[in-house]
Amino acid sequence: MPNAHDTVPPVRAPRDAADRYCIIGAGPAGLAAAQAFDRAGIAFDILERHRDVGGIWDLENPGTPMYESAHFISSRTQSAFEGFPMPADYPDYPGRARILEYIRAFADHIGIRSRVEYRTPVARVTPHGAAWRVDLESGETRSYRGVVCAVGHNWDPVVPALPGRFDGEMYHSQRYRAPATLAGKRVLVVGGSSSLFSFDAEMAQKRLDQPVINFGTHAGLGLDYILDRAARILRTGDTVVLAPEYELLTQP
Repeated sequence: MPNAHDTVPPVRAPRDAADRYCIIGAGPAGLAAAQAFDRAGIAFDILERHRDVGGIWDLENPGTPMYESAHFISSRTQSAFEGFPMPADYPDYPGRARILEYIRAFADHIGIRSRVEYRTPVARVTPHGAAWRVDLESGETRSYRGVVCAVGHNWDPVVPALPGRFDGEMYHSQRYRAPATLAGKRVLVVGGSSSLFSFDAEMAQKRLDQPVINFGTHAGLGLDYILDRAARILRTGDTVVLAPEYELLTQP
């Protein structure tokens, strides 16, 4: 597979592109949309705020919820782009780095990677008559026939408002990167998401000096009940990692 490149010359679209579509985001969903548009002969531009394709799978992208040991939770044989299977030497559940490598190889394969407008964040999208107005953070405004929003849903964590006071450290699982940052601490992980179980397993394997306490909302217990129970065992200096289920992660 080709190596990832850090910089790609930007391609600038005309200011008025009303005969074209706009794809926002060059992660897996945006690339799949671009492939489909290309096959159908539909003109489009694809905008990406980061330096390369890959979306959340690139740890260098600010705000990604990815952590160092993350891996696919579905089999490589069931999770490939159309017409571009993952390499046969990949494990059944590839790690983060291999998924990023695969995504970028796919973008090269379909000839999209060099056509993406990198470092081009979008400020807002609004309907404008029969077209759509796309305002870029640079101040540029464009008009498109339609817009595909492929920006993902894991960039902006929703942290529930919790009553009371806790003098230790508390943060959303989006900030988690590696167990070394929690070494020597008592850790409470709250939630019922797949990331919760990944964190638990990883911390146990690394044998942190202090125990990890796990409360999962998947058992039918409300978050308020879990936190009330947790408050009875937490001490000053402990760390709480919120790893809520999908609904808590994405809903205001």
